[in-house]
Amino acid sequence: MKIIILLLLVITTTYAQHPDDYRWDDRFSKPGISHPEFNGAPIRGALALAANADYVIVGGRFTVPGNNIALWNKKTNSWEKAGSGVWKNPSQNDYPEVTKVFADGDNVFVSGNFTTAGDIPAAGYALFNTRTKQWTSDSLFSGDISGVTRFGNDLIIHGSFSIQGTPIRNIAYWNNGKWSLFNKDTNTSARGIVALKGSLYSNVLFKDTYSFPAYYQALSRWDGTTWIPIVDTMYPTSLFLNLPIQRIQGNKDYLYLFGWIDSMKLASGSTIKGGGMLRYDGATWTTVIDSSLNNSGSMIVDGEDVYCIGYFSSIQGYVANKVAKWDHTTGRWNGLGSGINDDDNSTKLYAHLVTDNQMFVAGLFATAGSQNVNNIARYDQSTFTWYPLGDAKTQAPICKWSDYTNVFNDNNKLLVIGDFEYAGDKRLNSIGYWTGKAWENVGTGILGGAGYGPYTGITRVFTTTPGLSQFARIDTTLYLGGTFELLGTNRCDNITSYKDGITECVGGGITQSHQGTSGSYYYPATIDAMIAIGNSLYVGGNFTKAGSVQCGIDCKMEWYSMV
Repeated sequence: MKIIILLLLVITTTYAQHPDDYRWDDRFSKPGISHPEFNGAPIRGALALAANADYVIVGGRFTVPGNNIALWNKKTNSWEKAGSGVWKNPSQNDYPEVTKVFADGDNVFVSGNFTTAGDIPAAGYALFNTRTKQWTSDSLFSGDISGVTRFGNDLIIHGSFSIQGTPIRNIAYWNNGKWSLFNKDTNTSARGIVALKGSLYSNVLFKDTYSFPAYYQALSRWDGTTWIPIVDTMYPTSLFLNLPIQRIQGNKDYLYLFGWIDSMKLASGSTIKGGGMLRYDGATWTTVIDSSLNNSGSMIVDGEDVYCIGYFSSIQGYVANKVAKWDHTTGRWNGLGSGINDDDNSTKLYAHLVTDNQMFVAGLFATAGSQNVNNIARYDQSTFTWYPLGDAKTQAPICKWSDYTNVFNDNNKLLVIGDFEYAGDKRLNSIGYWTGKAWENVGTGILGGAGYGPYTGITRVFTTTPGLSQFARIDTTLYLGGTFELLGTNRCDNITSYKDGITECVGGGITQSHQGTSGSYYYPATIDAMIAIGNSLYVGGNFTKAGSVQCGIDCKMEWYSMV
């Protein structure tokens, strides 16, 4: 799905990069996030989310509304920049992006691929303060972070990193900009850390040089010196799964374990049944969901409810389109509205969070529910509705296949035609007006659009983009031309009248291009120009037949009289 950006020329007094840039108005821009300046870069979208009391922080690969990081103000429902963001000079296969963000109060820990944060050097790691709007970096840090956990007065940061001049590797305490050693054990690697009732728990990888693979996974508790397994043996649902724990999450009352777990032998010697989701209160295990959650990508906990995103259309028998909520009061999954749409089979979901009863989903997608959202969306659980982050009501037409729309002055209103269904919050169906403030329907539009039928064994060779491209008016009737043989499912060759939502093919249509058919190739006729003078309509293009009139190989223009 392609978004076509219209730009409106206005008078203002603010100058941009070019002396005349101040005249452009961006009211037709998309909501959400995008990266129009990354020429040739693979599209990534929004990759990471975090939240504090005032903001939802979004990281990814984008340049709008900020450079790879932006702040969504929860009170004003509007975007703010994180200074000048983070950046590096892009080159092939090496592009700036933010892959992880974590918030602790006003401090936001940012990890990714960048060399500057704001106006200061940074080697892929920096802090941003959402209150002071200031960036700081750490020249001693090398690597990336995977998680930040608040434990009393301490922050524990884990990932894959080192601190120059210290023995710190992969996990450390961080307080007021200072690093300190968490432990000296290089044979363990913490993969997610949860604070529960005064203790720390982690999904720990233990090195084992005498087995294959050379490590094993164990849910463990930190005793102040080392990680102590509380699960002796974990049996996966398949012999091919050597890491059955997918993710751990927690709140003040419970630790949640997600994965492909058939059963677990505890350190105490007892064995318990596994499942797709288990809950631990510090003493007792409970199987919440007894089967694996296939195709689930990521899970988070809010209170005792669990939110899941993934590539599914149902989850354990309940209809849910890529987004679902486990309601602990009913013990069942619920879809959130109509979910995330799989636009052009390219949808990617990377992150989600819940804050203030709002669920935010980040990734690479165009629509959520019936809303045009552009890579990030918000679901309000009080109104049961998806919303874009930004104003989508004035957004330019969203084209399905072609790369452009065509605009005309029709009685001092902007008429837009092309291969689209929606513009802003209106379904226009290939034709609509821009009033200066909002989109306006022109009748019901052309349902199904203007185009061609399925492949019939002869390859069409287009000399111009298929669809509607030309317009003229005679009295109250609009005439639309271009390159097409169908309006919806009805035959109509390249020209139609349009009045009050009703189309009628004109004069038998325009057919037979100069090139015609050559072997297995067919060159469709086209209308490339159209003008009304009085009650006569003139059309020009690549054709040799108008209605039943054969105009010969030298035909350049034919006329059709409305008298």
